[in-house]
Amino acid sequence: MDIHKGAARMSAHRDTYNGKDSIKIIGPFDSISDLLIEHVKDIAGEGKSEIVLDLSEATYMTSQGIACIIKMVKNVPAGSCMFEIANANKDMIELIRLAHIDKYITFIQ
Repeated sequence: MDIHKGAARMSAHRDTYNGKDSIKIIGPFDSISDLLIEHVKDIAGEGKSEIVLDLSEATYMTSQGIACIIKMVKNVPAGSCMFEIANANKDMIELIRLAHIDKYITFIQ
């Protein structure tokens, strides 16, 4: 029996947010997305100094979403890119702060 049958899946799409390169999470942010990491590498490889993670369409975030953000930050040479998180809800912001990774990212709206 497939317990995930019919369950929403997370997707990550490259986009723009207020003129900046972004990655939009759609659905539950509950896994480590290789596609998200590839988008981060591509954007950083193009010499962009800012990457926005847009959570406007993320339905919720789990510890796996936190792990994905950590992996996202670690896949870019230190200091070469600034990470911003847009449209995180109150629960997501609290989870990110509890994980102590808010010192590596900036929250924007």
